[in-house]
Amino acid sequence: MFKNVMRFLILFLSLLFFFQGSSQKVSEVINAEKAFARYAIEHNTKEAFLAFCDDSGLVFNKGKAANAKSVWTANAVPATKLFWRPAFAGLALSGELGFTTGPWEAKKSERDTALAVGEYTTIWHKNNAGEWKFLLDMGISYKGPQYNWGKVKKAKKGTRESIAEDALTIDKTFIYNYEKKGNAAFVNVLHADVWCNLQGLPPLKNRSQVLDNLETIPKDLQFVPLNGGMAESRDFAYVYGTVKNGTTEENYLRIWQYTSDGWKLLVQVLKW
Repeated sequence: MFKNVMRFLILFLSLLFFFQGSSQKVSEVINAEKAFARYAIEHNTKEAFLAFCDDSGLVFNKGKAANAKSVWTANAVPATKLFWRPAFAGLALSGELGFTTGPWEAKKSERDTALAVGEYTTIWHKNNAGEWKFLLDMGISYKGPQYNWGKVKKAKKGTRESIAEDALTIDKTFIYNYEKKGNAAFVNVLHADVWCNLQGLPPLKNRSQVLDNLETIPKDLQFVPLNGGMAESRDFAYVYGTVKNGTTEENYLRIWQYTSDGWKLLVQVLKW
């Protein structure tokens, strides 16, 4: 009897420490984003991006990917302040790769009316020094006020994937189906908690909202994946690329999570 009680207690404490550790790890990514945003307010957007981007970090414009440090080093200090905050965040099981997404707004000062609003998405990784730096930052804009924001939603944990796939293969498989089926290709890959940032719209925060708004996505977009990455635990992958809509070129970002039902689309940023 005593041995059974001790086994139960050890198991309970192990699970407790595991879940506390998982929560703290997700909080690391959230705290990194909050520190990034706070630095931009206390200093300016240029200094914040230079302080928090990885040496290989990327930013995007009109279908092009560019080194964030090079871009922001060349940029002048913006005349407006950029305010943002995380609303949805997630982390790979291995703990070194994660994301945040949330609202941003540009203002002359904190008390002024927003000149522009939108949604950002950032891919974060922990470097060899144990510091969180962003690998890429991509945003969309839309008209109207920001959506109502509360506590940061944390993505559910994925499942370790054993098949030898890389990030680009996952995305190329989706693109192959999209070219055959159009927007119907999204139906079977959407995560239940998918978060979708479409140009011109406030975020779509779950599978039902995305399905209700599929018709807003042009049916004949051309996706050209450029690069991406995979977590050590192989449950989390991201791919960024170019979107061609006629003669217009923009960018996209997709974050994939491996679940018991296979690879699912957890976050998408899409401009056209």
